[in-house]
Amino acid sequence: MKVNISLLQNNINAGDFKGEFEKVISIIDKIEILDNHFLLLPELWISGYSFMNMGKVFKFIKGHLNELQDKAKEKFVNIIGSVPWEEKNNLYNRTIIIDYSGKIKGYYDKIHLFKPLSENKYFNRGNNIFVTGITDFLFGVMLCYDIRFPELAKKLMLKGSRIIFVSAEWPLERIEHWILLNRARAAENQLFIAACNRVGESFGIKFGGNSLIVNPKGEILCQMGDKEGITTFEIDLAEVDKARQLFNIKDDTLLF
Repeated sequence: MKVNISLLQNNINAGDFKGEFEKVISIIDKIEILDNHFLLLPELWISGYSFMNMGKVFKFIKGHLNELQDKAKEKFVNIIGSVPWEEKNNLYNRTIIIDYSGKIKGYYDKIHLFKPLSENKYFNRGNNIFVTGITDFLFGVMLCYDIRFPELAKKLMLKGSRIIFVSAEWPLERIEHWILLNRARAAENQLFIAACNRVGESFGIKFGGNSLIVNPKGEILCQMGDKEGITTFEIDLAEVDKARQLFNIKDDTLLF
């Protein structure tokens, strides 16, 4: 089965969440939509880590999420990206998955919060992994710092994921870790990793881009630079089967 993945690597103006929303809607309008198409957005694509605005951002996205759903239905594209989301007076860094029919397929609340950025002081920790299927395969999602924890990716693989989508705001100074960790998670779990990272600078932090797609061997199939842009790449899920026919890590995994 062939799957097309678009990575939207953009510079987020943290103070202009309305403008960021409109920018993404405009970009979706211009994408050439292919079969089994997924659009992956960076972490907190509408706001960045503008913690002082999270309440306002949540109210805005809650009131405009239906527009993104309508756009997914109109363009027949699956959309994955994280936003600040409030539930029962708790704020989460939440990845929302919208399928090509415009329905919310599910969500994932970030489990590993990045303390050096004080993310844990503003967001509540999630406690459930997320695996779902939209067409004829299963996939999982992770957020940024999550990729440093191999047990999370392993659990997503054991639940049947053939692709893991990763949204991030990863700094330029540790960009080699970003590349290394995404390759490792793909190779050790014999699946595809599609990872989208932002570019630009916010609050004195330079972000590194280098969004990429990695195959089940850990080989980079496509990699962006450090500029804004969008790239689309077609993967073949048969590569997962081929990798696992040689030796199936899933069958031999023991979790202690």
